[in-house]
Amino acid sequence: MSVVITGIGIVSPAGIGMDDFACAIAAPPRPEAGFRVPAFGLEEYVGNPSSFRRVADATKFTLAAISMALSDAGLDRDRCRSGREGLLVGVTHGAIDFSTRFHQGLLLEGPQGASPLHFTESVLNAPAGNAAIAFGIRGPVHTLIGEETVGGNAVGMALSLLRSGELDRCIVAGAEEWVDIVVNAYDRVDRARGMGKHGSPPPAPLGEGAAAIVLETASVDTRRRAASRATIRGVVSRRLQAPGMSATVEEAVRAVIGSAAYRTEEIAHVVLPTGRYRRAVELGTVFALGERAGGIRWIDIAPHVGNPFGATGLMQVAASAARHAENAGQCGLVLSCGVEGSFCALVTGSEGR
Repeated sequence: MSVVITGIGIVSPAGIGMDDFACAIAAPPRPEAGFRVPAFGLEEYVGNPSSFRRVADATKFTLAAISMALSDAGLDRDRCRSGREGLLVGVTHGAIDFSTRFHQGLLLEGPQGASPLHFTESVLNAPAGNAAIAFGIRGPVHTLIGEETVGGNAVGMALSLLRSGELDRCIVAGAEEWVDIVVNAYDRVDRARGMGKHGSPPPAPLGEGAAAIVLETASVDTRRRAASRATIRGVVSRRLQAPGMSATVEEAVRAVIGSAAYRTEEIAHVVLPTGRYRRAVELGTVFALGERAGGIRWIDIAPHVGNPFGATGLMQVAASAARHAENAGQCGLVLSCGVEGSFCALVTGSEGR
């Protein structure tokens, strides 16, 4: 069963909205740019913005991205109430700042210092829960927790739900917010592991933002006569372990291309990971694609958005969809790799491929 992307919403350091994001990643990165999302309000994205005025940035980004994805898909953002729509949100760290404030109050002042306001946003399912309320989603709502690969894993789960016939459409989102505690923690871990030394490229700095896509089966898409951004053809997940990381990537890339019923010669672009172990992923992909590797477009969004962890996978899918918009008939490969060695490969196609 073919599954199509009918809507995309992006909140990123490179721009808010799919058009701005696509233009930014197609241009050279700005050397002075940081990896923070520019300030914006929720007024144009949700019907009752005052209800969400105190939410964490991860939730705010998620609400805006989902709203844009629904609008892009031609769906009423206030009427996802049939029970046939599902929501999957991937997160990595959640609202660490809110968690810190909550536990600080608890430790310093006891139970009286534990703020309910901080607690509600500190739980990892806050973005999904708030989005379900904001958009009236009555179908399955799930939060997936993981590394940079969590977005790809969420897409894989959405494919299963759609192909089972349980849902007509599924909104898949991923979110991350920038917190200095997380930045400092990864800096220490990377130094302890020797990342960026001995000729290896340094990891991309922490980014933030959210991305959301609307997935529908081709039959539902045809009935609605919605425009297709791209198709999702297959998802494969693996665990990378030294010293055979590249070999595992090679096997996974071949497997996902085969599951999509494509040949390596048909892959026209590859979206590279934003996280660690990029060199091993690139090497394994080159081995898998063989001579074809020299004739494809390699897309790297890290210089534009950093490493936005929970939002990474969906931003990568959006980058692949942008490439499909420029060159119809292509097949794409989206690769993500987690800080602890998780790996996800996803194949995208244009309508009719």
